[in-house]
Parts: sequence; structure tokens; C-alpha cells
Amino acid sequence: MSSFFEFIIVELLDGVAEGRIKYYHGPNKCVAYKIQIDKLKDTLLDKTKAFVELSNLGVYLLIGSKENEMGIIENTVYVGKSNDVRQRYLNHSRLKSDDIQECIIFTVSDNSLTEGETSFIEHELYAIAKKCNRYTVTNGNEPSYKAQDYEKQIANNIIGDICRLTSTLGHNIFEVLPTKKSVTIDNIFYIKSELDNVEAIVVRNLDGYTIQKGAIVSRKEPILEVNKKRREDLIEKKIIENYIFTKEYLFKYPSSVANVILGGNWSGNEVLKLKDGKTTLGMLRAKELDIQLWVLNKIGG
Repeated sequence: MSSFFEFIIVELLDGVAEGRIKYYHGPNKCVAYKIQIDKLKDTLLDKTKAFVELSNLGVYLLIGSKENEMGIIENTVYVGKSNDVRQRYLNHSRLKSDDIQECIIFTVSDNSLTEGETSFIEHELYAIAKKCNRYTVTNGNEPSYKAQDYEKQIANNIIGDICRLTSTLGHNIFEVLPTKKSVTIDNIFYIKSELDNVEAIVVRNLDGYTIQKGAIVSRKEPILEVNKKRREDLIEKKIIENYIFTKEYLFKYPSSVANVILGGNWSGNEVLKLKDGKTTLGMLRAKELDIQLWVLNKIGG
């Protein structure tokens, strides 16, 4: 078992899982605060022992959602740093935005981070979030940094903790989208249409359905307005260029995948098929449901 699972301590600061949460993580003394935006001001003004680390050097994430120009709701994240997180937050202009729902603050319990380490952590978190492309990064500019090699080494350990803790706190901002190589064969699906010269590989995991880089999209437009807007949005962001996906992209629902790829109006359960070309996603899901019901009956029986 990894040290990540062995050394996380969770403190429910409001006594409930829906409230403010403080996490401690093992050997690097990493501390994380997850705070809802409506409780942030009172938290920052609270200088009791539970919140003492908020005056340390650290980095933070402002997490929210907003409707983009195409009418698509996107998850957003802003990555920042401060020599005094408490004071930085109290004066942060972005907190006035209705798009921000919560923040996560990261520091170390002994306040041993240097300015070089903090700036490097901010820069790397920004770069990882951009690369993973799960949340829209709202920073206006790429953060700069000035750190010595030994500071980068220390910072990289903290970055690993932050990425894992962020996922634990419910946000997969720093998780790379799955590829064919990272899943089992019964989670790799194909969409093909020789008539429209369409060919796409789609990977299924717990987050949803990820279209793989290189997928060829039909020139037919989707019928439903929401799918039409989504495809236009992907073209605007250059994720689709010349009807080809330039990078992996995650969808929550299989029918969204089918309609963006094929145009028209399709059921993802019918269109997505395993490599044999016969077994559809719908058939596989029905089989999986039967197995789950069998297991539940065995447990209950």
C-alpha cells in the first residue's frame, strides 16, 4: 500500500462532510483546506489553531463553472500563489465573481516553503491543468517562476501531494485523460462509418467517455442544438481541426460522443462497439447490470 493512503488525515472543520475540510498528507507535511466560497471570508478572519496555516506561503485553486460563448457549461480553475494566503484571499478580485463556488488552499504545516518553491509549484500546476484539459484554466497569463534546482526537487514532491489531494477532494483537474493503453479491452470502443469516412476510438472510464486523438469526424452537423454547439466549441478551441481531433477530449455521456462524431442524432449505446464490431455499449452495459444484480442477490440471499 502506498504512503498516500497511509498518511492522509481528514478533519471535518464543521463536523460534516459537506462543510469545510482540512487534510494532512504524510512526509511532506502538506496541508489542504477545502472551503466553500460562502464560508471563505469568515474562515480567513478566523485565526484559531484550526486555520493557523492560512497565513503561510502557499498555492490555491479557485474552482467554479461558467457558460462559455457557445452556451456550454464548463468547469473552471484559477491557479494562484501567495506569500500570505490569508491576506491574498481577502483582497482577491476574482472572489467577487459568481462563477467561483469553492477554493482549495495548499501549504505545508511548518511553513517551510520558499518563494522559489511556491512559484515553481504554481507554474507546474498551471501547466499540468492545461495539459490535462479537464477544466478551463482562467489565468490570464502563464505564471512565471524563479527557483533553484534544489527548490524544484522539493517542490515536485509537494506537487505530487497536491495532485493526489485535489482528486481526493473531488476535482480531477490534474488527472491525464485515459488512453487505449491505460484501460482494459472491454473499455475501448470504436465508431466507424465508411460512407462518411468516420473512424474514432473512444475510451470508457469512471469519468465518462474520452474520444482519442486522431478521431475523424463526419462533416454532417448534429441535429440537436446542444451537440451542434459542443462541436462548434471544439472547433473554436482547435480541439477539432479539419474534422480531426487534435487531442483527447472527455464527454460525460456516450450519446454526446456519437452525435459529435457522426453528426445527425444517434444513440451512443448503439453506435459505440467493441473491436469485434458486434458488441455494442448497450449490450455490454446490460450484461454488466445483470452481473451486479446477481452479486447483490447473492449478498442478500
